[in-house]
Amino acid sequence: MSASVEPLVFASTSGRVAAVHGSVVDLSFGGAVLPAINEAVAIEWDLGPPLVVEVQQHLGPAMVRAVALGGTAGLRRGTAADLGVNPGPRDPGCALNRPTRSR
Repeated sequence: MSASVEPLVFASTSGRVAAVHGSVVDLSFGGAVLPAINEAVAIEWDLGPPLVVEVQQHLGPAMVRAVALGGTAGLRRGTAADLGVNPGPRDPGCALNRPTRSR
């Protein structure tokens, strides 16, 4: 079994961190289009490389709940979040690093 990890390509949709509860992160996107469930969102912060989270639930017309795929220690409300899409041909938008099958 092999796993593929491909870089994220950032789109123009951006939002802000609204709340952090351990590895669960709520993101607010204002009036912008919400990222789809299972889509990757990269959070740019000054504590290291971008933190990638995966959208798990739409909480309303402008907010999503996501699970962090890395540590959230030091992440604060108001931090910018940019929508990132995995351009891989197998599972576009899926951020989880899992075994994949060739088609």
